[in-house]
Amino acid sequence: MQSGDVQDVSNENVNKHARNGEHVHSLDLPDHIGGTPVHTAESVLLYDIDKMIVKTSCFTTQGRGSYPEKRKMEEYLKYGVIYLDKPRNPSSHEVVTWIKNILRVEKTGHGGTLDPKVSGVLTVYLNRGTRLSKIEQNAGKEYVCIIRIDGDVNEEKFRDALRFFEGRLIQRPPLISAVKRNVRMRSVYRNEFLELRKVESAYYGLFKVSCEAGTYIRVLCEHIGLYLGMKAEMLELRRIRSGSIREEQCFTMHDVLDCHHILEKNSDERYIRRVVHPIEYSLRNYKRIMVKDSCVDALCSGAKLSLNGVIRFDRNINIGEKVVVITTKGEAIVLVETLVSGTEMQINEYGLIARTLRVIMEKVCIRAHGAQKNLICFERPGDDTSRRQEKDVLCCIEVADKVVNRILEFGKIKNCSSGSLLKMLLLA
Repeated sequence: MQSGDVQDVSNENVNKHARNGEHVHSLDLPDHIGGTPVHTAESVLLYDIDKMIVKTSCFTTQGRGSYPEKRKMEEYLKYGVIYLDKPRNPSSHEVVTWIKNILRVEKTGHGGTLDPKVSGVLTVYLNRGTRLSKIEQNAGKEYVCIIRIDGDVNEEKFRDALRFFEGRLIQRPPLISAVKRNVRMRSVYRNEFLELRKVESAYYGLFKVSCEAGTYIRVLCEHIGLYLGMKAEMLELRRIRSGSIREEQCFTMHDVLDCHHILEKNSDERYIRRVVHPIEYSLRNYKRIMVKDSCVDALCSGAKLSLNGVIRFDRNINIGEKVVVITTKGEAIVLVETLVSGTEMQINEYGLIARTLRVIMEKVCIRAHGAQKNLICFERPGDDTSRRQEKDVLCCIEVADKVVNRILEFGKIKNCSSGSLLKMLLLA
């Protein structure tokens, strides 16, 4: 059975049981849904950890955080991403708003806008995950396009036109577009011929485009027509890849709705965890630097990364490269730009090695571990702390009352003036 068949069968069962309001705990979950591997206890950013260069093995864990796949549902949705198969007609903004209302999250965003008439891969980020939306916008894209050519053209000419429009191209956005119509340079990596068929008086071509983000396929189709000396226009377009995410890994709007219905009605988190991925899933192609728990708060505040806090790091890190900084449990902390190479990290013992580009993890104020201090986090003291503080204040008030009474009695005995009595009270 193909992976796509597994997805169809599983989604059909989920939809059927969810609409009937039945209990679905007895359903057997397949090993893969839509080609996406099942989450395990090991984080997606902890792959090949034994191949990373070890800087130090002496560190103390503070018992904070958890594996991204094992987060509680509230935290899971807070750092989540959905790879959606966008339908035709609604705009990307409308689809993202619907996801926000379905999952009842505070904030959503998308990486790489699709026009209303275009379908395919759309990455939707939830809450804190929206900080990474720019990453997907700049990733490479792949499309399947249907072009209509009004004229007589054969397969050889069509292939020649596709080969001609590979490499760096000059484009200007179409008349109806959401950006300023400035001339721009974009790269088309490859045009792959799929099919050419004549229907009545026109030819319809099917081809695949692998290109840089921001390439206008509609303009590309018009330029192909100019090369052939006849009118050509884009009829239909579908995005089949965005970055490393392919259409086989995506879910539909109905899948999201049904999985959330099962979560609300039956408290079953298994299905929603298949649809929503941890935000770390979008960073698996980046090189990694693992740091100690003691420097997490400083990094969350935007501090530069020091070599003293590094535990492990990937090989072949270059200067100026974007790297993700992770905890010992595989949680993404920040996205940084390296100031030194991996070789220098291995040789040096101290110094700043990276500057922060984007903070992902939310800073959490915790109690100090070095000394037993009654710290109040975010001005919300615990019950024990409040009782101790109240008791200390009452003791201070009692001592102050006794001191004042003693001074007043002493003043009466010595027949002191009011000015002298006031001086003694102030000195006390």
